[in-house]
Amino acid sequence: MGKIKVARIITRLNVGGPAYQATVLNHLLANRGYETLLIHGHIAEGETSFDSLLNEYPLQSIYCKDLRREISPIHDIAALAQIMRILKQFQPDIVHTHTAKAGLLGRIAAQILGVRGIVHTYHGHVFEGYFGGPKAKMILRAERFLAKRTDRLVAISERLKDELCEKFQIAPPKKFVTIELGLPLERFLKLPERGLFRQKFNLGDDAILIGTLGRLAPIKNHQKMLAVMAELIHRHPDKDIHLILGGTGVLENELRESTARLGLMEKVHFAGLVEDLPQFYADIDMALLTSDNEGTPVTLLEAQAAGKWVVAPNVGGIADVLNSQAGSLVMPNQVSAYVAALSSVIETGSQRAASSLTAREKIVQRFNSSNLSDNIDHLYRILLNKTT
Repeated sequence: MGKIKVARIITRLNVGGPAYQATVLNHLLANRGYETLLIHGHIAEGETSFDSLLNEYPLQSIYCKDLRREISPIHDIAALAQIMRILKQFQPDIVHTHTAKAGLLGRIAAQILGVRGIVHTYHGHVFEGYFGGPKAKMILRAERFLAKRTDRLVAISERLKDELCEKFQIAPPKKFVTIELGLPLERFLKLPERGLFRQKFNLGDDAILIGTLGRLAPIKNHQKMLAVMAELIHRHPDKDIHLILGGTGVLENELRESTARLGLMEKVHFAGLVEDLPQFYADIDMALLTSDNEGTPVTLLEAQAAGKWVVAPNVGGIADVLNSQAGSLVMPNQVSAYVAALSSVIETGSQRAASSLTAREKIVQRFNSSNLSDNIDHLYRILLNKTT
């Protein structure tokens, strides 16, 4: 078999796990001798671009200006035409799509053009927590239709696969394969000296700093996080507890207003886009997620690799990747459950810190980039052998 050509399509390169994974994966496969192309679309208003990835991981890419997350018949038809033109010129052996809109248009284009292998990865799903009832039902029907015309569906965790198969009935289990994320986590095994972010917000070394990284978007439910912080600080008046929010998004102004209303202006700090991730994790004492839905949040893997205790909701694929030695799972709808878990970490800090440090090597070994490229390479070669 000659050089395999893979066209990877993602709706947009905004800051987040799917864009990170798609870019890293194309870079890894190019290093293995694949000819790869990344097709990406328009960043929505209020989102932060992750185009810097294309400098960090050089690869062949094409910007498709009409490919965007929002439903828009005019843009969607134009994007489909653009994708078909790009694919006709590139002549891929495999089209691999990521995220919902790219999955819709990319798979339609690939099928029309008779591409040998069509793959779609679910990094999570949009059937709950993103859209209203009618729109969610329409998207669900479209996904079922597309699944029948896709050679292989990839889920990034076993729980996500089970949910897609059993709850949403996207496709039978035999159509799915679970391939976990693979990231360059080794850089978090040796962190720099703490202090940079603490100095920025005038925090002492004895301050208890809880950190979170992610888009300031509704699905992340930072409003719940603020409610948790208000209750946690009230419960521990003798402790200097702070929260640092790393990330940008459409809800930033609303979250700042909520922070002021709750009287947390001196306790909650907005760091904006964080580029020095090892420094961020060096400065925090523990990590917190309060999302309504997740696939495999990249920050959860990074925090564990950095040896930081994680408190996270039992939603989506989180339970599959949160090591019991490195974090606590809580009931997602109970503020009191988050507060209890965080309080336990505060009260037994040294014990939890030692436990999470012992778990970090396991996380790095399990979710490393080499495993990801091996698994995807194996999947592609099986698909192409079936069609020769």
